[in-house]
Amino acid sequence: MTRALSFEKLLAICDAGVTMKVHFTTLVLAVLFALAGPASSKAKSVADDIRALYDRFVTAQNNRDLDAVRQALSDREDFLWISDGKPFWGREAMIARMASFQEAEVWRVEPDYASAKVVEMSSEAAYLHVPLVLVLGRRESPAKLKWLVEVLCQKSAGEWRISALFTAEDKRARRRHRQSSRCRRLFMECFPITASRASDRWPGRRKERHRWR
Repeated sequence: MTRALSFEKLLAICDAGVTMKVHFTTLVLAVLFALAGPASSKAKSVADDIRALYDRFVTAQNNRDLDAVRQALSDREDFLWISDGKPFWGREAMIARMASFQEAEVWRVEPDYASAKVVEMSSEAAYLHVPLVLVLGRRESPAKLKWLVEVLCQKSAGEWRISALFTAEDKRARRRHRQSSRCRRLFMECFPITASRASDRWPGRRKERHRWR
């Protein structure tokens, strides 16, 4: 009888040990999920915010709404836009340059969001890489130029804004000379600028700029 009771007690102790292990494992998993959950949702939230900001910026461009474009940009003096190999400081400089570009009959930005990547630097700063097609020129025969755009976004006072943009030709799409020549010729056709002022739009060009007229 004593042996039987001892055996039953042993089984009870074993059952209790198994139950404790199950509860402990469940507790550990719950803690891990609690720690991982906020981090993943935070990363998702930052990426979503960055994409939404850039989409708002593109929509404003396509609508030729320069006031809305301005609202998407940082108002800091060190805002930077690298365009055609030249730096433009301050958002008003970018707005003025963009306004001149939008004198073309057709101006439309078509981002490839499927290929876009968000690189989170911190909870208040992130880069967006996005390939795009810039459709511009005359209405009857607009050109389609492929670019790579890098966007630095920063969060200030709870709001995301664009702090810098860097643009470069997408050399994967076509030869550099072909796209550069076509793009230069296109701008010379769209905008009534003299050969002496052409260097303001296309730095580094040779003196025979008049041949693109």
